Amino acid sequence: MLRRCWPMLVIAALAAGCTSVGSPDRGATSAASDTAPPPDSVLVAWLDDFCGVYWDASVFWPHDLEVPESPTDADRQPLIDALEQLDAELAAIDEAAATLEPAPNASAADLLERYRESYRSMRADFADYAESATWYPLEELDGLYRLPAMTLAGSLPLDGQGLDAIAEYEDLATAAAHTQNCPDVSETAPTTE
Repeated sequence: MLRRCWPMLVIAALAAGCTSVGSPDRGATSAASDTAPPPDSVLVAWLDDFCGVYWDASVFWPHDLEVPESPTDADRQPLIDALEQLDAELAAIDEAAATLEPAPNASAADLLERYRESYRSMRADFADYAESATWYPLEELDGLYRLPAMTLAGSLPLDGQGLDAIAEYEDLATAAAHTQNCPDVSETAPTTE
């Protein structure tokens, strides 16, 4: 009986040995990924500066600016003033972004251009709204009061919330984990697995 079982035992032993030989254990795999080399220090420094510009970029439509129920010509100027203030805030942020060092790679350049274009687009919209406030029909002026807040709410990079866009770039998401100013985007970052 042992002679018949012996070949089966040898095959079973070899099969068990083959499955463990050359296969890293799960702990080693996880430890290896935890010790991946840090990202390029130039990219980390640039991204930290980028996040410093945009994370502190708190731009809000004034909550104390009440929408008039029955607008009059006197309601035009408060709207224009609020739009001019908003434009000044957006201009300051864009000027700060213009002082960043050149983007160190294509991902960083793309991210920066997306943010700067978003701010330019909002500024153009707000300039249009301010110009429109001078002639807009009074019976529809309340809608123009609401439009800037909706524009802000639908825009990419306000008050740091849009910094999650960093997660769309694997190299930037990795670098963000090594910065002081960037949010943790590791949960939403793409992977190459």
